[in-house]
Amino acid sequence: MNNKRLAILLVVLVALYLLGRMIAGKGERNFDSNILTLDTAVVDKIVMTGKSGTVTLTRDGSSWKVEDGQGNEAPALKSAAQGVIGSLASIQSQRIITTSPDKWADYEVTDTSGTQVIATGKGKTLADLMIGRFAFNQATRSGTSYVRKSGENAVYAVDGFLSMSFTRDFNSFRDKTLAAISPADVKSLTLQGTGMPGNYALIKDANGQWAMGGTPLDSASVANYLSGLRFLNGTNFADDFRPTGQSPAYALDVTTNQQLEPVHIECYQDAGAHPFVFHSSVNPQAYFSSDSSQLYQTVIRSFLDLVDHDQ
Repeated sequence: MNNKRLAILLVVLVALYLLGRMIAGKGERNFDSNILTLDTAVVDKIVMTGKSGTVTLTRDGSSWKVEDGQGNEAPALKSAAQGVIGSLASIQSQRIITTSPDKWADYEVTDTSGTQVIATGKGKTLADLMIGRFAFNQATRSGTSYVRKSGENAVYAVDGFLSMSFTRDFNSFRDKTLAAISPADVKSLTLQGTGMPGNYALIKDANGQWAMGGTPLDSASVANYLSGLRFLNGTNFADDFRPTGQSPAYALDVTTNQQLEPVHIECYQDAGAHPFVFHSSVNPQAYFSSDSSQLYQTVIRSFLDLVDHDQ
């Protein structure tokens, strides 16, 4: 009798174990780590609305533009727009944290505490998410972001710094390029303007030797200057400046093998609240503020030091 009871008890325990596995397996199958499926090639607009306002990225042919919700519009850095789309497409959930709306505020995924991200394409809504707070685990050196799909109760935990991708301001998406010049392609450099007594023209001959007015220049010095022109980016936008009737203090023309027209860079001095303001033909809608140690040092002061040293 005891053996019979033990056998029955064993059967019941096995049955309970198998039932638990089935239930767990069913739960795992129902949980989809892909919060959304996004065709990145179709996305043509992303609207991000948070506590600090609304930022909108809109595809403009092969480029992107950014708006701040207050009537300001500018070219967007293509890689920044693509980064936002990539962040949306790669969202993978670790787990569901809660399904209770009462807990939304804890994870900052309410309509007032989170950042709503809406991606559209061809007139259809492709994604509508509420991006919540970010938590960093010092012990594991890892981050977790919290996400809720609009119209649903579930709050998901997502690996990484997702929330930081969508809480950026208008200027962080703008194209900060002043110029991008390959030193090996440069054929000539000409500096002129109201801030100097004459013009300086540096020309490279067929043998790669640089000269100014027929006088050879130190090749290492010229190469060092040109290396500074490889990636010229502004830091602060001078949106309040426009050169109405004002001539640039300095104007640099860079002729290259790759472009039909020279890259034209202007530097304005005594520009109101800005010590120097830079503008270029590469990014004509943007004006950048500089002090004496930023763009001015790289583009103008270093050029003047170069020609003064070799005279």
